Amino acid sequence: MWRSFRLRGLEGNLKAVDAFLPEGRWSIEKRDNRITALFDKGMEETPEKALLILQKKRRKDRQQATTKRRRQGDALPNSFAALLGQFFKGDPEALAQIEQSKAIDAWPRYVGEAASRVSKAARIRNGTITIVVTDPMWMQELSFQKKFLLTKYQEEFPKLGIRDMYFSRR
Repeated sequence: MWRSFRLRGLEGNLKAVDAFLPEGRWSIEKRDNRITALFDKGMEETPEKALLILQKKRRKDRQQATTKRRRQGDALPNSFAALLGQFFKGDPEALAQIEQSKAIDAWPRYVGEAASRVSKAARIRNGTITIVVTDPMWMQELSFQKKFLLTKYQEEFPKLGIRDMYFSRR
C-alpha cells in the first residue's frame, strides 16, 4: 500500500527531488506541474520523517549555492575602472594612460560649467597639464586659479606628479 505526499516548493524540479530523496522504497510522480512522492507503508522511516530529511537537505544545498554565488560576486570587480586596473595590472604605461585620461576628464568638474565651455584639458606631459582656452578673459581668470587647480589635481591624481599648468590659446 502506498501513501501520497505533495512536495511543496519543488514544482517542476524533478531532478532536485531525485537527488535529495533518501534511499528507500518510493516513487515520484509528476502530474499537473505537481511533484508527488509515493511512500511504501512498509518503510522503517515514516514519510513525515523522510520529508523532513528531504527539506533539511534542500535547505543546506540552497545555502551552499547562495554562498557560492556570493563568493563569485565578491571576486568580480566593483566598477569598470577596477576591471581596467586588473586587466592592465602588468602594464604600468597603460595604467598611466588611464590615469591621465581620468585627470583630463576631471577638468569640467574642477572649473565649473561656465569655464568648461571655453576651456579644455588637452594633455598631460612631463608633469605639466596643458589647458586649451578659447577666450583670453577666461585664460586670465583660470591663471588666477592656477594654484587652487594644481592642488586639486595633485590631491586626486598623485601618481601623475602634476607640478605645473600651461594655458594655451586656440
